[in-house]
Amino acid sequence: MNLPPEHEMAPGGMAEADMRKLAEATGGGFYREEDLYKLPGQVKPQTAPYTTRTETILWNKWAMLLLIVLLTMEWVVRKFNGLS
Repeated sequence: MNLPPEHEMAPGGMAEADMRKLAEATGGGFYREEDLYKLPGQVKPQTAPYTTRTETILWNKWAMLLLIVLLTMEWVVRKFNGLS
């Protein structure tokens, strides 16, 4: 596929009708550059639910150390007693 050398820099038209339909369908608004002064008055504050996350640590360092020591001891016992 051969494209012109400046194809990405070529001016493109605005699909105003499609953008107006999309804004209407989603409950938004369509603003042209000359209408942007109306935008701050159209933006309404909204509330959002606030949730807090609490972190629960499942392993503390002593439990992890105990697990590692027990697994190491099992491996050593199996290795030197000929168990597989």
